[in-house]
Amino acid sequence: MFLFSACDKDNEELPSVPQYVLTSIEYSLEEGDGVQSELVDGMSRVIDNGALSEMTYTISDEEDLKNESLFQSDDVNAFLLAEGDSVKVSTPSEIMNGKIFYTKKYLYADTVQYCDPDYVSKSSISVPGNTRLTCKWKQRWDVMTVTYVVTFKDKVTGSQKQSKGKWKGRIYRGGDGTFHYEDIKE
Repeated sequence: MFLFSACDKDNEELPSVPQYVLTSIEYSLEEGDGVQSELVDGMSRVIDNGALSEMTYTISDEEDLKNESLFQSDDVNAFLLAEGDSVKVSTPSEIMNGKIFYTKKYLYADTVQYCDPDYVSKSSISVPGNTRLTCKWKQRWDVMTVTYVVTFKDKVTGSQKQSKGKWKGRIYRGGDGTFHYEDIKE
């Protein structure tokens, strides 16, 4: 690592430009924080089996489901100090009995970050001959809001700065399907 310092015309050393790195992030539950569950209509599917024999169709959770992570702060330093530093940090994955649990890491950024859900369920269903199967899916999501404090350290001086904000996440928890069979009219 190289450190450069400059001198002005009077041979006095000029201060170095701070270079901050994110060193830690801590989460807590404050007023208004917590988790809310939401049930969202997923895509309906219609499978027509026009053959005389039974067919098996594999049903899985919605394609392209993505968990979301967003850091927000009114403190201008919260993201300015992290600029150019692509750091992934642990983010809440579950809140139970006032305790926060972590499993995923997302980029610390003030834009929405996406990642695949922890699991996607698949099941097979039989569709008799000359039958239409209509599948309707309900997605279960947990929407979380948690307070965070992020700490930055100046690589040159060792001084620290902290910023406080809110982390918002939307985590996929699975889905429930309903199935309706009807005869295909010829």
